[in-house]
Amino acid sequence: MADLIESLGLAAAIANAGFSNSSDFESLYDEIATSGKAPGLKDEIEAKVQAYFEALELPEPPTLYDHLVLSLRDSDYIATFNWDPFLAQAFSRNRQAARMPKLLFLHGNVEVGICPVDRFVPLYWKTPMLEFLFRVAFLWDRLTNGGESRIPQNRQSCPMEVQ
Repeated sequence: MADLIESLGLAAAIANAGFSNSSDFESLYDEIATSGKAPGLKDEIEAKVQAYFEALELPEPPTLYDHLVLSLRDSDYIATFNWDPFLAQAFSRNRQAARMPKLLFLHGNVEVGICPVDRFVPLYWKTPMLEFLFRVAFLWDRLTNGGESRIPQNRQSCPMEVQ
């Protein structure tokens, strides 16, 4: 992710806010998020990162991800640190073809949420439990932040990530 700042067009905004343009995106974001010095920049970064990852999509022909999930058994596990949606997309589009291995997203994933009833589900799936959990999370966030919520009201699913 060394070139993510340039890919997202954030270099000027980061420099204007007084932060050094680091090639270590995660450390830079942590500094911005925890310092509280530039909340607008933090929001801009989050919006651009979300849009970037949401736009990623597997091509139609079978990929290495498809072959990986189809080559394993339902008793196998795939543990990944990747945030990208490709493994989850391959899992989703092949789940009717075979019994799938279990997925472990060790740092979370932009495509997957967690639901106590439905287990791991793509964030675009709407289930009654996910909608309920989203409403609870929105209200709790509002209560703990002086009446303002950081969670958008129009979010389509549960805001919790796989940990």
